[in-house]
Amino acid sequence: MFRCLIRCAVVPVFALSVILMGTMGLSADPLLIDDFAKGLSAGWEKKVFKGETVYAPAIDEGRPALKAESRATASALIYRVSLDPKTHPRLSWSWKIGGTIRKGDERTKAGDDYAARVYIVFPSVLFWRTRAVNYIWANRLPRGAFLPNAYTGNAVMVAVECGGGNAGKWIDEERDLVEDYRRAFGEDPPKIGAVAIMTDTDNTGEEAVAWYGAIRFLPPGALVLRFINTVAFECRCIRPGFVALPHRTCPVRLGRDALPDAAHRPSRCDTVFMKRNT
Repeated sequence: MFRCLIRCAVVPVFALSVILMGTMGLSADPLLIDDFAKGLSAGWEKKVFKGETVYAPAIDEGRPALKAESRATASALIYRVSLDPKTHPRLSWSWKIGGTIRKGDERTKAGDDYAARVYIVFPSVLFWRTRAVNYIWANRLPRGAFLPNAYTGNAVMVAVECGGGNAGKWIDEERDLVEDYRRAFGEDPPKIGAVAIMTDTDNTGEEAVAWYGAIRFLPPGALVLRFINTVAFECRCIRPGFVALPHRTCPVRLGRDALPDAAHRPSRCDTVFMKRNT
C-alpha cells in the first residue's frame, strides 16, 4: 500500500446557506438515449462475449425499465453516439439489482462480473487506445473507488454503488464524465463514442438480475452546495495504475459533490492507494 497525504482547501462558512452556481460556457439540450417507455429503441446493438444475457422491456414498481437476466453469460447492449464531452459532460441513469455477485471480485479476472454496469466508450483512431469508463454496482470495491479493469488498463472501473445494502431499491445516479475520465486516465477525454449497459456472470458462473432506467447525457449544470456552519473541502490525488480509496478521515464521495457533516470534518485528508491484483 501507498499513502498520499494531501492538503484540503478549506472554506469556513458562517451563513445559513451558500449557493455556488457555475456553468461551463457551451450550452446544449439534454440527450435522452432511452427511457424504455416504448420498449427498447432501435439504436441499441447487441455485443456478445460469452452466451447471451436476456434484456427485455419491463415495468418495475410502476416505472419503465429494461430488465437484464444473466445465467453464466456476458453480453452487452451498445448505443453509438458522437458527443463532445464539453457540451454533454454529465451522465444520468437509474438502476436496481436483485443482488451482487457472491464470488465477484473487481481485482481478478475470475471475479470480473457485475450485476449491473453502465459504461462510456471513448474511441480512438488507434484502436488500442480506445478507452472506457465503467460505472459499476461493485461487489467488493468500496464506493467511490477507481480501479483498472482486470483484463485491460484501457478500462477503469468506478464503484458507484457497492454491496447488497441497496439491492432491491431503485437508485438514481449522476456522474461528471469529464472529471471521472481525468481521474481515471490523467487527461481530458476525447469524443464520446458510445454508451453501453451490461449484466454479466460468465466468469463466476453465477446468476444476476438487474433493471436499468432512463439514460441521459446532460449539458453542463450548476453546482449547488447547501450547508450550515460547516466547511467545504476537496481531496484529490491521482496515481496512475492504482485504485484510490477514500480514507475514513476524508469522507468525500469521489465524483459526487458530496459534503461531510460537521461532526466528521477532518483537518487533513488521507488517500490510500492499493495496487490491482494481477
